[in-house]
Amino acid sequence: MLRKLSLFSALLALAFSASSQIVSTSDTAFGPSIPTLLVGGANPTTSTLSSCADSLVVQIPANRWVYSVDVQYNMLAANNGWRSEQFSYLTCTTTGNSEASISQGVGNQPGLQTYSRTGLNIANGATTTGTLVFRLDAFRTWGNPAGCDTAVNKVVHGTWVVTVHHGPMPTCFPPTGFQNNWVMSNSAQFSWTTGGATNWQLKYGAVGFNPTSAGTYVSAASTTKKITGLTASTSYDVYVRDSCGTGNSSMWVGPVTITTLCSPLVAPYLETFSGTAWTSGTGTNNINNAIDACWTRDPGAPTGNGGGQPYAWGTKAGPTPTNNTGPTADHTVGTPAGKYVYTEASAGAYQDEADLISPLMDISGLSNPSVTFWKHMFGQYTGTVALDVWTPTNGWQYNLWSQSGATQTSSAAAWDSVNVPLTNLANDTIRIRFRAIRSFDVTGDMALDDVYFQNGPTCPQPTGLAATNTSFTSASLAITTGAGTSWQLAYGTPAQTPGAMAKTVVSSTTPTLSGLTVGTDYAMYVRNICGAGDTSGWYGPLLVSTLCSPVAAPWAENFDGTGWTGGTGAYNANDALATCWFRDPTAGNGPGSPYFWGIRSGATTTGNTGPGADASGNGRYAYTESSSGLPGQVTTLRTPPINTSSLTTPELSFSYHARGNSMGSLGFQVWTPSGGWSGITTVFSGNQPFFGNNAPWLDTAFNLPAADTLMIRFVATRGSANQSDMAIDEIEIKEAPACPAPTGLTVGTVTVTTASLSWNTGGATMWNVAFGPTGAVNLATFNTASTNPYTLTGLTPGTTYDVYVRDSCGSGTSSLWLGPVTFTTPCTSVVGPWTENFDGVNWVASTHFPAGGIA
Repeated sequence: MLRKLSLFSALLALAFSASSQIVSTSDTAFGPSIPTLLVGGANPTTSTLSSCADSLVVQIPANRWVYSVDVQYNMLAANNGWRSEQFSYLTCTTTGNSEASISQGVGNQPGLQTYSRTGLNIANGATTTGTLVFRLDAFRTWGNPAGCDTAVNKVVHGTWVVTVHHGPMPTCFPPTGFQNNWVMSNSAQFSWTTGGATNWQLKYGAVGFNPTSAGTYVSAASTTKKITGLTASTSYDVYVRDSCGTGNSSMWVGPVTITTLCSPLVAPYLETFSGTAWTSGTGTNNINNAIDACWTRDPGAPTGNGGGQPYAWGTKAGPTPTNNTGPTADHTVGTPAGKYVYTEASAGAYQDEADLISPLMDISGLSNPSVTFWKHMFGQYTGTVALDVWTPTNGWQYNLWSQSGATQTSSAAAWDSVNVPLTNLANDTIRIRFRAIRSFDVTGDMALDDVYFQNGPTCPQPTGLAATNTSFTSASLAITTGAGTSWQLAYGTPAQTPGAMAKTVVSSTTPTLSGLTVGTDYAMYVRNICGAGDTSGWYGPLLVSTLCSPVAAPWAENFDGTGWTGGTGAYNANDALATCWFRDPTAGNGPGSPYFWGIRSGATTTGNTGPGADASGNGRYAYTESSSGLPGQVTTLRTPPINTSSLTTPELSFSYHARGNSMGSLGFQVWTPSGGWSGITTVFSGNQPFFGNNAPWLDTAFNLPAADTLMIRFVATRGSANQSDMAIDEIEIKEAPACPAPTGLTVGTVTVTTASLSWNTGGATMWNVAFGPTGAVNLATFNTASTNPYTLTGLTPGTTYDVYVRDSCGSGTSSLWLGPVTFTTPCTSVVGPWTENFDGVNWVASTHFPAGGIA
């Protein structure tokens, strides 16, 4: 394993004559115990400041050079407090430097915890006065009262000791940034930044050795050095120092601890994961499984079946623990006794990465090196697996192959194979890495078996197939290939194998597959043709759905038809879209699901967000469920194709609801056959301006491009938290009115007699504004406005008003009214002296609250 050292982790003694001149000065805080500050939410860090921190002054002679600092203290957890709830760190306020990371106690029980850290560089360098001030910040994450307290967790009085190691200014400064670049079975490369010298010395030895008296010297003439002659599967400590001349060297910097890899395996080589070193785990998270010692993984195996466990590769025999994902058996023998490796998606979180790295593999004996493996990827939330390769010369090369999403249709479905050419790496020693990225939920177990380093086929399979555009009867494709001059495509139903599908040969890597059926789901595969009788294996499937036949405009959708099913519960489970509508991602059903569009009737389950009913008051609507998903996640909802050839000026109109303090944003895109998808037109961003719990639906309209056929894709972006349930309803595509209505009516500044209004014009330069007490507006009586914004005057103090606006396009042509928007003018101020005894006729006693409550 590798460990990078960016700071001094140990500062030993000066070499030669200076070594006897470094001395240590300590001081102890003898005052009362130091309180801890209660911190809620996220754990504190070294940027968190405690209001009850204590200070300690260490006085050393002036003009000395500080080489390092040690700190020691005890913390006591009592009164149901735990040691694991303690956090603390040291700062040198004289230099302004703090420790790189905060220290946390260990153990979910009370008791005494001793802290001791050495070699800190927070005060390093010259000090002209010799006065060094240190501050200890201590925190707890549980235990009232709020603020600073010593009853639950504290720093014990008389135990805080700071020791400063100092001496004369060095004449040869140590290097910095010492790190390991790579390690193999018998060698390792290191690099560093010079302290000023042009020559350096390294020392290596067994872990824990003292470089001043032991170890093996290696000289270096550059700041990158390869150490050879190491023993395979062995741990070493390595140090470096500047060499400034005869008898003048810096302090040793280090150690960087490495473990050399196993001796290289020689290809051809097959790993079936069936040896005794591979041990299957148990429980929901496949805990305590084991892998071969010459393979490495990051992170390691989960150790518990509860939450907070890492997403990781592990060994498994038989089916994975979660239903509806993973294989039922391995590929090698096909029985529950066989073993394979897989990622357990019951652990971890969205976008977590798990790495599985092979031993060193000598492929110099292969004339056409490649790696073949078998994969099983089944589950609604299947993530991504990618293959990377490492060489000493180039380091890691990413994404030689990758696959996202399910490629199997059931746990019992057959495994499929992948062959990845390594032709540009011939005569080398390599490692490969399977890099898995978790998706949203637990049904995303991805499995590998039978990894074979071998000479590749004379015609390797393609490594990618994607759809660049889909129409009613065709699909434009892009093939990624490293061989072949022509390619065979297979296409059919998702349940078919390539052998049973229709096939066609193409001569371009960007072909268009025509003659498909409208509104149909297809699976597509591709293989290389390298010559007569020389074809590769199939790559795929790629799942493609052709567009449905267009519906004719004028067109409307209110989500109340029989094809729509409303969901239930906090995550809107078991809803369904009507035929020819499409959402991405698909529906969720739990807290691990993505942010998604769903269909619902009635109110959403999260308070203070979402509508209470649909726009008509008695039906269904489409909305985004923000109880799942992550901030900034995007979800889309696409309409069927719509034939607008009968419309001169097509208009899209719909109602929307955007109530929520963490509301995200909504926009839409327009697809046409000639232009594809347009950019996003913004509908709103943030919480709609309404105070109360029953925000109204708002109406909006947009002109659309003239085209024979188009589709609309609503694009929702989740806000920062779960109050981001936005909704749409009553969608129409029809002929735009001669006088389009305005949108976005808002009320600005309100005084006792005036109110400022603004809106987005539908295109006119004159407008009608109607207003009056709530529920009593006469739309036949209105003001004519020639400015936007516009100010209403002559209002009555302490009155609630409704206001409407419409475009006035001239010649008696007006748009529909937009509104109402409601506001209340404030009361006029009273003149003192003033009294109130709550006995007037406008005060009504409550019968709901008990005596002493507030009505």
